[in-house]
Amino acid sequence: MQRWRPAPSAGSLVGILALMLCLTGEALLVLRAIPAATNTTAVVALWAVTVLLGLAGVAVAVLFWGYLTLSYRLEEADGGALVLRWAWRTVRIPLDEIEYLGPARPLLKAAPTRALWPWPGYYLGSVRDEALGRIRIAATLPPRRQVLVCSARGSFGISPDRPAQLMARYQELLESGRAADPALVPAHSTAGAAALEDEEEPAFPAPAGPGPHPARERAAWDLFALLQDRVAVWLLLAGWALVVAMLWFIVLRYDAVPQTLPLHFNATGQPDRIGTPREIFILPLITALVAVVNIALAWSVVRFDRFAARLLLSGTCLVQAVAWVAVLELF
Repeated sequence: MQRWRPAPSAGSLVGILALMLCLTGEALLVLRAIPAATNTTAVVALWAVTVLLGLAGVAVAVLFWGYLTLSYRLEEADGGALVLRWAWRTVRIPLDEIEYLGPARPLLKAAPTRALWPWPGYYLGSVRDEALGRIRIAATLPPRRQVLVCSARGSFGISPDRPAQLMARYQELLESGRAADPALVPAHSTAGAAALEDEEEPAFPAPAGPGPHPARERAAWDLFALLQDRVAVWLLLAGWALVVAMLWFIVLRYDAVPQTLPLHFNATGQPDRIGTPREIFILPLITALVAVVNIALAWSVVRFDRFAARLLLSGTCLVQAVAWVAVLELF
């Protein structure tokens, strides 16, 4: 039995951030907001929000568990089978029932390109195709980049980390089990494997010759992958422009900064920490650090999920906007 994990994506990062957001919100509501509420209506409303946030956290945890347990494996017992697993659900497809196992791109030319639920880098649900009907998907790549499995039990979209290796192993099991009757081997499988091999990097690259090494060329391309996305570039420039503009604005208006700056407020809205005018420079420093972290995260995920990279860079701009509101209220 051989097992394949799904192709790496930004789904794990998004899941961790969603869980952290739910847990942080729960902690703030239970420890700060609810004890500070002064009337019954506010307490009831805050408890309702707490319950809803708790249910959302449970849903995110279940989906994230499904992401972590997502796998595909080929079994040799009982004539061989392809087994798809997500959380507690397992689908077993006997090899002799598989009609097609290959790249989805040639067959899904008109498939919808919208992102499937629940989050970027994690595709869970189904799409409909005019020829194939309903295709159930549990993958980490968009539909047209997946491996399509068509069988008597339905069509499935998967995204193994080494699709060419999975398809080659499928061919080996199929040929070893049907050597006496080669006419039963699906004709599409071999063509699909060849097409996929053209898109995949070989598992064992040949030694480098006098020219540049393929791995080094790919690494250089990945280094500038974020700059190939025009939207990401604009978001990146906007984030840093807001940081520079904030620093410039503070320097020009420094004489107008109040001598006492409220840096923190308690649950009743009263300042409980006072700072000096120089501490106003903490705001552009924090926003610059947020920009650096988000850019690093965006660069690491853009090769797997472009939307997630844009989302991170958009978060940078949102943090800058909140910081600008805080700066303007001080003058």
